[in-house]
Amino acid sequence: MLADMNIEDEGCPIVANFLSEHPHFTSIDLKSNKITSSGLNKLCGSFRHMENLEILSLNSNYLGQDPFGLEGLYTLFQGKCSIQQVNLRNNGLMDDSCKTLAAIINTGGNLRRLDLRWNKIDD
Repeated sequence: MLADMNIEDEGCPIVANFLSEHPHFTSIDLKSNKITSSGLNKLCGSFRHMENLEILSLNSNYLGQDPFGLEGLYTLFQGKCSIQQVNLRNNGLMDDSCKTLAAIINTGGNLRRLDLRWNKIDD
């Protein structure tokens, strides 16, 4: 639905507003939209109100350009969160993202799958 739409950070408030008005989605695919941490933070506010959201695909965006790129996602998982799968593949995430990723894993009670392939995280 929203994959490959060139949304970028500037379009995230529009998407967030739409999702706030239509919180019934169980899956959201935002891959390849040039979204950075700024855009993700705007979207996470809407994700908090989506009680049925189980799958979130954010692959092939720019979340790794900023060491705080995943803070919004971490904040989302601190509250009541139904998300079970998150795809962060190919976001340029590096080692400085690992603390936040670990916190998401430890906090995310329903999280069952976290795809981190094709990032720049060392073993």
